[in-house]
Amino acid sequence: MHPKNPYCAAPPDFAALAYSYPGLKPFLIDRSDGTARVLIDFKNPEAIRQLSIALLKRDFDLDISLPPDRLCPMVPGRLDYCLWIIDLLDLQDLEITNGEDLIGVDIGTGASAIYPLLFSRLLSCVKMMATEIDQKSYESAQTNISNNDLAKQIDLIRYTVKQSSIFPTAHILASPCRLAFTMCNPPFYSSREEMDELSLKKDAGPLATCTGSDTEMIT
Repeated sequence: MHPKNPYCAAPPDFAALAYSYPGLKPFLIDRSDGTARVLIDFKNPEAIRQLSIALLKRDFDLDISLPPDRLCPMVPGRLDYCLWIIDLLDLQDLEITNGEDLIGVDIGTGASAIYPLLFSRLLSCVKMMATEIDQKSYESAQTNISNNDLAKQIDLIRYTVKQSSIFPTAHILASPCRLAFTMCNPPFYSSREEMDELSLKKDAGPLATCTGSDTEMIT
């Protein structure tokens, strides 16, 4: 993990988190090794959703909703991605603290709009442009942006699969801000058959359940 990622030094205390966010409580698991630490059931998709909702509220004051049939972001890993991008901006001498507004582009922001939401808390000078082709994910992302009063900082743009490009070139050219970075977490497979075939080749199953739709998982 990135050295500035708070979850690296201090993993979440699930029991304390569930005390403050009761939606997580039904998914707590007592360890059988005699230690006092409590875990959660990472194989349960609702547990993953409740954990992400609780962490984003507690640590970033973000109120989000997550549809059960779309990818659920694991907050520590998504935060890592953002922190590494900020390091790259520093290396480019963009002087991200001098008050200049910069543009960040997130291609395929997903139902959570997790990256634009996190950047709104991490780097106020970055104005995010987020694109999405899936209608349900777009509507969910729009709800999360609106519920956190971030419409001025996050521009959510709807595209369709029939369009030749999902990169917001016209929006960037129309903005007075400078483009600083683009990011994309693309679909992982070319077909459902490939996804099933590759899963059979893995030595071990996933540590957590995946709730991604075909739109999110397949090109």
